[in-house]
Amino acid sequence: MFRSLALSSVFALIPLVVACGAKRVGVESSTDARGAAPANRVADGAERASAREPTAVSDTQPRRAHSEDPGTRVLFIGNSFTLQGPVPDLVARFARESGFVNVTIDFRAVSGQSLAWHRADASPDGAPARLREGWDVVVLQDFSTRPTDALGEPDEFKDDVTWFYERAKEANPAARLVLYETWARRAGHPIYDTAFSSPAQMQAQLRRHYTDAADRYVPRFATVSPGEPVEVARVGDAWELQLGRDADLMLYAADDYHASAAGQYLSAAVLFGTIFDRPAKGLPAIDVPPRTAATLQTTADAVTGHGVRLPEPRPSETAGSSYNAA
Repeated sequence: MFRSLALSSVFALIPLVVACGAKRVGVESSTDARGAAPANRVADGAERASAREPTAVSDTQPRRAHSEDPGTRVLFIGNSFTLQGPVPDLVARFARESGFVNVTIDFRAVSGQSLAWHRADASPDGAPARLREGWDVVVLQDFSTRPTDALGEPDEFKDDVTWFYERAKEANPAARLVLYETWARRAGHPIYDTAFSSPAQMQAQLRRHYTDAADRYVPRFATVSPGEPVEVARVGDAWELQLGRDADLMLYAADDYHASAAGQYLSAAVLFGTIFDRPAKGLPAIDVPPRTAATLQTTADAVTGHGVRLPEPRPSETAGSSYNAA
């Protein structure tokens, strides 16, 4: 079983079509539109550089298998922060290129929705129904302001995480739960006029509540016997580190809070390193130049613990940088 290495030192809409399942695309909207209903896949907009189906990696691929690769089935649950790229597809390609030939990656995601919405989704292909399939790894990504004090519902977020943990463990007692920590808005985004003083403050709140959900809340309140600890894929921390090192590398899309191709790549690299316990160094450059890919791999590995620890950005660099939009 793969292990995850915790980070201890790295700190500091355009509405599209609703998307869900292995054949869905979409984006997180600027508001939490709880009444939206899933629809079949149609062509999405300009937020994605290229259209891909989430990849099921099978032993028909001419790749070298790891001797410890017994087969891993991964289900992502989220919204557009999962779907852009799509991130699950990128993770699957990274797994294949790294020699994991028995990996299946799928997702259930709905534009603009939260884990609370997914929890209440009673449709046949909704997240609760998909969890009953008994996945090896379940990755949860909530609405990007919900695990914050300023704009969110952090206690409700943690309760939802616990509920998903219980359902995943009921279907597969050996299941791992990975929390996909999201990132702060770009400096200069209107959110900083009212809710947060800086990206550093927003990221600190996200970090605190994702960590608390994994380390304290689920172990204390889950009704199933604890097994593998809940893990956090510290994607937002990787964004903060990367932007502190090089504010000119364009991680944001034009709306200043979704991900550009580079941002999608960095997110997927952190998730890959967390899920598969492998370094991102040497992964293929997908939709980004090779030099950019190498830079993002270094940052991802610093966050997951697979690479050299990088200097933490000074608070002024993180909070006050003016990032270029993609």
